[in-house]
Amino acid sequence: MAQPAIKGFRLQTLYALKIILQTRDDNYQFRPEGREDLDIHHKGKGEIQQLIQVKALTDDLVFSDLYSKEGTSFLKRAESYSNTDIEVISLISFGPIGKELMDFINGNKDTFEKKLASYDFEKDSIEKISSSLQILKVDEETVREEVLSEIKNLQLGGDSEVALGLLSDWLLQISEESKSITRQDLISQIGKVGEYIRERNILHENLGSSIRILREKGISNEDDSSVSSIFN
Repeated sequence: MAQPAIKGFRLQTLYALKIILQTRDDNYQFRPEGREDLDIHHKGKGEIQQLIQVKALTDDLVFSDLYSKEGTSFLKRAESYSNTDIEVISLISFGPIGKELMDFINGNKDTFEKKLASYDFEKDSIEKISSSLQILKVDEETVREEVLSEIKNLQLGGDSEVALGLLSDWLLQISEESKSITRQDLISQIGKVGEYIRERNILHENLGSSIRILREKGISNEDDSSVSSIFN
């Protein structure tokens, strides 16, 4: 996997953890790598309420990064959601954002909507995309600190940094298995991770005191033969 793709997936996972941990309503389910990077379902309504797509570009995020005539670009997918009950489509940028999309963020959507029209998007689709699309600029350090704070509050001890790494690996596994999870599932996993870290730390603390390495000497051929004879 290329370096930018690795970074993008890492930040995608980090942001997913932030959203899941900060959603206090237990009626929501989360599916990483669903229609978008993170799909948010309401259990009672049975419908997707929000889709989240994460970008982590070095250069400015611009319209051409969201649309292409070939393939299934972000805006083409957004158009396909126009006839659904999806309320919010969030586009999260960990990198800089170009002027055109910054204008959209600041409420000036005319240029954006005209571009969609120039690419033959239907009027109803343009209105739905424009009203449901939410573009946010975030930075890694802030998101990371928010996630670490949530983990620390729930973990009741242990190394939050180590826990973040283990939780990221767990969420990757959830993505590969195409599973949906709840916030409670994540909290349960945090508890397991915290217990693992505590037990590991106790083991490390006891090495050399309660737990002693009897000898570091290697086994000679003579010793090896002697031991083998016992089990033969």
